[in-house]
Amino acid sequence: MILGVLGSSISVKKRVVKHDTRCLLHIGIEEEEEEEEEEEEEEEEEEEEEEEEEEERAQRKRRRRGIRRKRRKKRRRRKRSRRKCTEDEKLGGRYELSFCF
Repeated sequence: MILGVLGSSISVKKRVVKHDTRCLLHIGIEEEEEEEEEEEEEEEEEEEEEEEEEEERAQRKRRRRGIRRKRRKKRRRRKRSRRKCTEDEKLGGRYELSFCF
């Protein structure tokens, strides 16, 4: 051998093959249990994602509601200030520009 000439030794590893001593029925049951566990985990993850999406939607809704309220409030203030200005003009008095926008 060429390897013998180079001075290196060859070690042959024995391969130990482990035989499954369980019967096929038990193996099938275990595989089904593993599949069921995986399905349950996937369902739980989907439920968590749905809950997060619902929370995000609720937050957006609250935010929009708050923005709408602010806009309405500003609109009302502007209308009031315009009314004040026009009433003052009708009376012939002067009005402050700070009330008019």
